[in-house]
Amino acid sequence: MRTVEKRWEINLTVRFTSWLQPHYASLEFTAATTKMSGLFERSASVRAVYTDLTVASGGVCCTLDIESDALHVCWLNGQPTQDTVPGQRFPNCSALAATWAHRGR
Repeated sequence: MRTVEKRWEINLTVRFTSWLQPHYASLEFTAATTKMSGLFERSASVRAVYTDLTVASGGVCCTLDIESDALHVCWLNGQPTQDTVPGQRFPNCSALAATWAHRGR
């Protein structure tokens, strides 16, 4: 009997000054493969890993890039959400960043 091990590769980019809001850091998790992007989109438990990291680190926003024309916003200012950028609520990333909770600097 052969055991098959599945590995999923995620790339992480850390920016200590977000290009959207200079008073915020940015952790950008990107799926290394199209298959992993699909898993982000389909699996609530996989998305929860990144939402939980956002919450634990005091983050204000969690988006998932699933290789489509829009970012999927799944956490915003302490609340789960299901928005997209661009979308009805957020026409662009600057509009999304403008809603981020402002904390003491």
